Amino acid sequence: MSDLEPGAYIIVPRHVSNKRLDVDDVTDPDNVELQLYEPLTDREKADQVFVFAKCTESQYFIISIKNGTYLTATNDGEPITATVSSPMNKRIRWRIHPVGDGSGAFYISSVAFPGKVIDVAGGATDNHAEIIIYDHKDDGSENQQFFLTHPNNA
Repeated sequence: MSDLEPGAYIIVPRHVSNKRLDVDDVTDPDNVELQLYEPLTDREKADQVFVFAKCTESQYFIISIKNGTYLTATNDGEPITATVSSPMNKRIRWRIHPVGDGSGAFYISSVAFPGKVIDVAGGATDNHAEIIIYDHKDDGSENQQFFLTHPNNA
């Protein structure tokens, strides 16, 4: 379990610190795929800011401030989406776990799919890289570890 304070954060992958998790800029905000993208500024920055809101003692909703959609776990290896959903849906509930190496990085695991975490597919570093749910790797894979940065500090 994490002592993460609820609030707004930018999610920065540990393996590529010059990129962010990003809600793609589309017309229909429901069912939008999450992607990796370079840091944005000003008006576009909302694409990369997420509210971590506690829904139970150990679970969080991760909500896009751009459009109020929830990060939603999908089937294994499929892209994570931002969707409009009921708060009772386990697919929109996440647990935040410190990596435990003193770095300040976290794993973000799915409540609906135990043992699965948010993962930058294949450790990609390019803009538009897919963000998926995948088996948690015990080898310290940095593409499954994230720093949570306050938007004012990014």
